[in-house]
Parts: sequence; structure tokens; C-alpha cells
Amino acid sequence: MFTRRVRGVYEHRKQLLIPSRAEVSQQSSKGRCLVIIKGNVYDLSSYLDSHPGGSSILRQYAGRDATEAFEPIHPDNVIEKHLRREANLGPVADSDMNTAPVSAPIKMSSSGSSLEKSIPSLLRSVVNINDFELVASQKLPARSFAFFKSGAEDEETVQWNRNSWKRIRFCPRVLRPIRTIDLTTSILGTKYSTPFFICPAGGAKLAHPSGDLALTKAAGKHGILHWVPNNTGYSQKQLADARAETQTLYWQIYALEDLSVTEKEIKQAISLGYRAFALTVDANRVGKRERDVRLIIKEEELAGNQADEDNAFASGPTVSRSHIFPDFDWMSAVTWLRKITDLPIAIKGIQSWEDAALCMKYGVHPWLSNHGGRQLEGAPSAVDTLLAIHTHCPEVFRRCDVIVDGGISRGSDIVKALALGAKGVGLGRAFLYALALGELGVDKAIRILKNEVETTMALLGVSSIDSLGPSYLLCGSCLPDMAPPIPVGLSDGARWPIALFLAIGEVIEPHAGSMLFVDFRNHGTLIALLAHSFLTYDFPPTSTVVSFDMTSIDPREYANMTTQAIDAPPSLPVPNQQVHAPGVYLLNPLSRLGSGPGMIILTSGRDLGGVRLDDGVPSPFLKWAEEGYAVVAVCLCALEGDQDGISSALEALSGCNMCQPKGKVGLIAYDPEAWLKVTASAHAHHEIVGAVVYGNVDSLIPKPVFPMLQHLAGASTTAKIVSNTGNSEAYGYAAVSTYQFATPFQPAFDYTAESVSHTRNLRFLKPLIGGPYFDLEAIWEEHTYHEFETRSVPHTMATMVQEPYVNHIPTLTGGIGRARLSDFYQNHFIFANPEDAELELISRTVGIDRVIDEFIYKFTHDTQIDWLLPGIPPTGRKLAIPFTAVVNIRGDRLYHEHIAWDQLTALIQLGLMPEYLPWTHPAPTGVQMGTKARLEYRVPGAGRDTAKKMKDRNSVDSNGMFGHALRVVDALQPAGFPKLA
Repeated sequence: MFTRRVRGVYEHRKQLLIPSRAEVSQQSSKGRCLVIIKGNVYDLSSYLDSHPGGSSILRQYAGRDATEAFEPIHPDNVIEKHLRREANLGPVADSDMNTAPVSAPIKMSSSGSSLEKSIPSLLRSVVNINDFELVASQKLPARSFAFFKSGAEDEETVQWNRNSWKRIRFCPRVLRPIRTIDLTTSILGTKYSTPFFICPAGGAKLAHPSGDLALTKAAGKHGILHWVPNNTGYSQKQLADARAETQTLYWQIYALEDLSVTEKEIKQAISLGYRAFALTVDANRVGKRERDVRLIIKEEELAGNQADEDNAFASGPTVSRSHIFPDFDWMSAVTWLRKITDLPIAIKGIQSWEDAALCMKYGVHPWLSNHGGRQLEGAPSAVDTLLAIHTHCPEVFRRCDVIVDGGISRGSDIVKALALGAKGVGLGRAFLYALALGELGVDKAIRILKNEVETTMALLGVSSIDSLGPSYLLCGSCLPDMAPPIPVGLSDGARWPIALFLAIGEVIEPHAGSMLFVDFRNHGTLIALLAHSFLTYDFPPTSTVVSFDMTSIDPREYANMTTQAIDAPPSLPVPNQQVHAPGVYLLNPLSRLGSGPGMIILTSGRDLGGVRLDDGVPSPFLKWAEEGYAVVAVCLCALEGDQDGISSALEALSGCNMCQPKGKVGLIAYDPEAWLKVTASAHAHHEIVGAVVYGNVDSLIPKPVFPMLQHLAGASTTAKIVSNTGNSEAYGYAAVSTYQFATPFQPAFDYTAESVSHTRNLRFLKPLIGGPYFDLEAIWEEHTYHEFETRSVPHTMATMVQEPYVNHIPTLTGGIGRARLSDFYQNHFIFANPEDAELELISRTVGIDRVIDEFIYKFTHDTQIDWLLPGIPPTGRKLAIPFTAVVNIRGDRLYHEHIAWDQLTALIQLGLMPEYLPWTHPAPTGVQMGTKARLEYRVPGAGRDTAKKMKDRNSVDSNGMFGHALRVVDALQPAGFPKLA
């Protein structure tokens, strides 16, 4: 009753305040900002500073009917979403509608050319993306076209965006088999049919009444990404409902000053199935877009609505403050987002390599964009930033999905972006211009770009996106207008500028005026060669220009540089955890194959670990994805009450394109409580063909219903407890006390026991699920090929998982983690091996997840070999040393190498080990010694005979050292002579 009365009082008061049309104009001229939208009057005075497009656009419509301008670019619920209830003054009074003057609305005038041609006729005339701009300029109202076309100030950045792509030339390769072109790629964890996508760009309804709805439908038809803008003319639900059956949409956001509004928007998008977000961060002020302003002034003059001073500059600061939350820094912004969602996040508006590196640091993806040249005049293009990242922090391309937009107008531009490391290439204006011809126009634009990309790749000699790299580009012509490359040494991973400069041309004997060599020494290696045309470039005083000296480059390092110029190594996939439902997370396979069977893992919430990776130890979620499975992690919270986490997990796998083949799924319970909660559900689903359960010794399940492997902590034995009866097994782990020994990041985690159990899991589950099976021998051979043949650090590291490790047991050399291991390979291994180094394989054992090799390492000791003989200068001797290598392979990449050899035989072959050495312990009973005597023992080792006997068992007699004994020698005699050979 009370509520009804208050509402009645409010409605009565509002009616008293409803102005007529004349009063709307009158009140606005006195400083208020009243606007008519769809027949209602709104008081926007308090909203001026919060409007996403700035206050000036609202002031332009003060006292007028803004419906015609409002409807094309705003969804139906935008007023309720952003305005307080009292801002709605109700329907405009009609009593004086025909008598009172009203300020004329600003008309969306035509650009002047009335097109008589039909849409099919116009479509036939379009042969490239630029043609759509011409059609749009003739077909759209002048205001709409100006909105799309406009850039900041003199629009030089808009032009530079386009020109910068043209400065790059291709380096095509010929005589390569090209039957088909595969354009499929993954952008933030979702597979799409092309690497280009429709950018989030507001105002689509200005191009066509169907707006973003047509863009979504066309994208769905072709299987490409439509990244929907925050300021679309439709609601999130309307666009979600318009999706094709298998289509995935992403959503773009601004962090509004009222963060709760944005948080609600994100959560609603997640509930509707949007699977990634882009936070736009380059709009803390609204750029000065003079093309728009001039057109508005012209239209106001034509309409007779002239004022003494343009409202945009009449009062207050000349820079319009945007609606963006002003207090975010990197830490607070990402923390806020991650409290809302675990879905992939791109930061849109990255314009420096430093900020790209911060994206990598905070676990988000850099979107290189200058807002289409509409914000900061003089901003760098995406090309500029791509090259800067390659120069300063190429690690970004491996750890993140780099997205670019700006100036893309050709399929060849897209291919250049991909070759420079981009994973997704966005087009905004191009698709808006195409939208002027409706969905059919967008459809044709997509087909044109597909055709151009395929043609460019075929002519380059490339058949798939993954094969593209900087070696297919000649970027020299674009570099003079950029800052000079920073010093980058080969020990930093032989970064891309090496390949870039080598690709400029063949290295020739320098002579005056033909070549300029810039000495960028960071770690003692000359890496940059610049062509004669660069002589006009104004290098800063700190640069050192020197003559080229071939002796300054190690030939092996130069060979490595050349190898990288020919063929860039593949990048590692980026793990993108997707939220399928509360407590249910999906991670696509991280193998090079890209697809794999399904695996469900059950954990407590604290044990999930997301895609965490600490000191080379991954979370179970990440580890199984690296093994090549499509993994769904189900937390205990998704198993509470009547929630069926297993059904939800199977649903996620069923809808995952990367889960192939379907129909057979494994289940691993890292928490016995989780297993008890899903037992009935797991048995009810025929897709689950086997289970692994971690528990304590008292939780043994004696007769499982279906194939099961149990790992029992605290058992009195480390052997198999239950034999393979009914395809079920159980193993004990006496050295650990709790099932959490297999869960990383817990105090009870035991690296060794978990590793043993993991291998048993693979051996047990793979035959039941049907794989995935990889050619482990080929993977190991590929790795050693790049170590010893191409001598390429990047290619060697590309054969390994995200955080691998290598341990050379006798010398404790190697490294844990990608950074330390890359440094080891670069500075102490790959270029430290002698030229004639050779591996002779003696035996090989291949298991479910590892290769064990016996081989003989042959070489001439003509260089210092840090990893094998640290601190020992070259001796010139030839050695043959027996080795054993235990290589653990995770999925289709190496995880670790344990390399062992007899260091004694190496020292003997070098002539550094005497035959006898002093006995430093008390003399054994019965040994008689004089006062001037000492004891020596005969060194129990052999030289090259160790390698001979490994290869030929009959070449050396066995047990020859059984006759070794202590000897008594004169104390004055030099120790140990003669030396062993």
C-alpha cells in the first residue's frame, strides 16, 4: 500500500514537470540539457560528463528531437541502464504540438548522391574492400559516413595505419607443394575458419538498420569471429540469439565509472555464452574528430540552428573527459576483471612494447590498436608496435595471443600481420562500409578477404597459418621511419631482428657506400645489418657505427642466424581457461596436433590451480592439456547438492571442437571425496570408459564397476597392490602419507611420486580412451636435429613444453624453466659442441611417455665444452663417451632430459686422469708400509674401451678390473704416473 502511494505521488509530480516541446527548447537555451528521444523528454544535464561519447554530442541535441540519431547506435535498454529514473520526464506534452515552435532536429542528410542501382548491381561492382568505402560514401547519409570515416585532428594517423602495411614487402618461396590453403586458426582459445575477424565498432546501425545483427549472422555463416562492441544497437541477448549453432561471440567492454554496471554487463555476457572479453583502454579522453564537428556545424547552419559559440568549446575544459573509470592501473584493472571471470581477456589499445610486456606479465592478451586513428593523432600503427615487440620482448608472441587492427584493407595486409606474429587481425571500418549493402555486403567482404589471403599465402609458398613467420617479409623499407632497434644479443634467444636484417639481402664483402653495419653489441655478437638506403637515418649519438668484420661473428652463430632467417619456429599455444559453468572449466589440448580425446579431472577448488605453472611444475589442468587432451576440471563446488558436474563436464567436451574423437572420456579424481560424489553419475554415463582415483590406503575400492587405477598413499609397499583383474589396478606409495602427494602447490606434494603415478595414468588410460598417441622417437629426433644440425636455439626450444628442464647429471648443468634453459642452450650447449660432434645410437627403449637411449658421443675436443667438461680448455684429443639419456615427453613436446655419462672415462681419454691416485684412508689390515712409502689405488676406470664395449660386447674382455689392488710406492715418486690413455 505504501509503495503504491509513493509511486502515485512520484508519477503525479512527474506529470507536473513534463515540459512541452517549446519548453524543451526554452529550458535548453537556459543551460539545461533536455532531449527528446522516442517521444519522451530526458533531462541529461547531470549525465553530460558521463556520456561515453563525451558531452559535446549531447549538447548538440539539447532542445531537439534526437531520435533519428539515437536509434542507430544504441540498444533498447541503454537508457534504463545508464540514466536514473528521475531523468525521464515522461512523454513530451502534445497540447501545443502544432502551435509552439520547436528547435529543428539535426537531419541525417544524404551525402548528395542518390544511387539508383540495386544492391545486387552494386555488389557486382565491388571487387575489393576499398570499393565498399566508395559505395558507402555514396549510399550513406553524410553524417553516418563522416562518423565512420573520421579520425583524430588531421587524420594523418588514419592514413599512416594504412600506409604502414604497404611499406612491408614479401619474401616469397617457390617450388613448394601447395594443394590446399588452411586458414583455420585459434583466437583466444576458440577455433575460427579465418585469422581475420569483425572488430568491435560502434554505430553499425548507421550503416544499415540490421546493424550488428547482420554482422553476427554473416560471421556465423563463414565461421569467423564477430567481436561485438559494447555500444551495439542491440542487446547482448538479441545478438546471442542470432548466433549460428556452433558460433562463438566475444564481447568488448569499457570500464565505466560505475564499475558495477560493467560488472553486471560482463556477468550477463558470460551467462549468454560470450567466451572472451576485450577491455578498451585508449579512450580516457575523447579524441578530437574534426570531420564530424565540421559536418555538424554545416548541418546546423542549414537547419537555422546557429549559436554564438560552439557548445563543445563554450565552457569548461577543452578536453572532454570520457566515461571511463579513471583510477585503474595494471594491477587493479586485471585483479578486478579476474574476480569476475576466468575467461580470456584482451587489452585493446596497446601502443608500445612496454605495455605488451605488461600484458604478458599480468596474464592478458595485447590488442595492438590506436582506435582506428580516432584518438591520439601521431599514435604508432600496429606495424610499428609489432616490430617494437619483436625487437624488445619477442617472448610476448609465445606467451600471448597478439591481436591487431588498424589500416587493414587487403588480404595481403592480413598475411603480413600474421607473419609478424599476430594471432587475430581485426577490421572495423571495412565491414561497416560493407554493411551499407546489408548482410550481403558483409558476406561478400568476407569472401573477398578469404580469397586474397589464400592467394597471398599460395604465392608466398605457405599452405597454413602456422607456417607463416618473419622470414617471409622484407621489412627494411619500413624501418627508417622508426626508432632504431635496441641491442639484442644471440644469448637472448636469437631474436627476430637477426632474421629480419639477414632477409634484406645476401651478405656481401662490404665496400664504401654499399652497406652500413651497426654494431648493436649486447652480448658480444654483431646482429644487425642495414642496407645502404639507411645511411640517411639519423642514429642517436649512443649508436656505434662500425665497419663489418667477418671475424667478429662466430661461424656457428652466423649459421644459426641464417637458419632462423629461412624458417621461423612454431610458437607454443597459449592456454586459455574457459568457464563452462560455475566450477566447471575447459582447456583445449596444447599439443601441436591441436585436438585430442576428452579428460575430466576432479579436484577441490583450492587444488585446481587453473593454468598455474610454478618452477616448471604445472597444475593438473595444464599438465593434461599439454598431454594432448581436451580437459574439463570440475571442482567440488560443482558437485554440491543436486548439481551434476559430470553431465556438465561431458556437455563441455561435446561442444568443444578440439575434443576429437568424442565418445570415450577418461576421469581422474585427485580428491577421493570428489570421487564419492560422482560415483553414481560416472557409472551412468557410457562415455566414461575408465577412471583414476587418488586416495589413502584405507580408501581402497576392492571391486570397481569399470576399469579403475587407484593410487594409495601410506601403503606399506610401493608395488602393485591389486593385480590386473578386470582391467583394474592399485598401487601403493609408502613414502607419502596423503593423496595430495599428486596435487601441486600443496605442502604434501611429492614431485617424484606424482611423476611415477602420472606415467601409470597414461599407460592405463590411453588404451581405454584411444590415445592420443604420438611418435615419441620422431619428437626426440627432431629435438636433437635442431641441437646438433641446425644449431638453432629457438627451434630447439620449440620442441619443448612451456617450462621444460634438462639435467646433465655428472656436471649438474642444464636449466629449469624456459628462460634459464634457453640461456643454457644459447651460451653453454648448442654453440659449445665441436663441429665434428656425432651421436651414434646403440639402443632405444620407447615407453608410454619417454624415450631411453644409449648412445656414443664422439667428438674432437677442439673447443671448451661447458656442459660436459666445464673449465677444461681444448686439448685437441678425440673422445668417444657412452651416454644414457632418459627423455620424458609430455604430449608431443619434450618435458625433461636426464643425461648421464661416466665422467671418469672422459677424463681418462683426455689424459687428465693418472693410472694411480694416493690412498687417503687408513691402510687396510695387513698392508706393510715403510716410513718413506705411501699407498696408491689403481683408478677403476677405462678410456675408449667403454665406448667399444657398449657397441660390441666382444671387443673388450669383461671383469678386467677385478685384479686392481693398492700398491706401495716411494713417497718421493710423483703421484699417479703413468697416466691412463
